Amino acid sequence: FNATKYCNLQDTASGLNYLHSLDPQFIHGHLTAENILLDARLRAKIGVFAIESNLHHLNPEYMPLEAEEGSDPSLDIFSFGHLALVTILQEKVDYFLCTL
Repeated sequence: FNATKYCNLQDTASGLNYLHSLDPQFIHGHLTAENILLDARLRAKIGVFAIESNLHHLNPEYMPLEAEEGSDPSLDIFSFGHLALVTILQEKVDYFLCTL
């Protein structure tokens, strides 16, 4: 796991913190690896913002099952956790194959 990936995750977390601290609060709603953009200095920026009414069209892989009930910051936090796992493990994570 290299420093650039760590910095990208930190940049993404900072971006989410900023969005969630706005008044009114802003929920990204579609945080995936494809929606994290890199600038010329390889710093991560959050892009491609979803509209809450379009949640049923989003990638279920990055969303908790409760997402159908509406959005709140926990939706983005779950997606960020998934993004972090995919970044660290460098492979797809399929939660539907997990058992408790």
